[in-house]
Amino acid sequence: RLPPLAYAYKARHGASLYDLLKKELGGNYETLILLLLKGPLLGDVELVQKACLGAGTNEVRHFLPLLNRH
Repeated sequence: RLPPLAYAYKARHGASLYDLLKKELGGNYETLILLLLKGPLLGDVELVQKACLGAGTNEVRHFLPLLNRH
């Protein structure tokens, strides 16, 4: 799991791994890595929140994170 890695990084280096990766990465790769770093629950919450933004909703983006959970 990646969330414990982020805590260990902050304890050892005194800086946020999330902020470092956000600065260094970009595009879809950045989105993927940052979602993985947040963990499954917070990652899914962020995906559903993004699906609800804008005019109307995107049902496919709503249900994919939920259906992919076992």
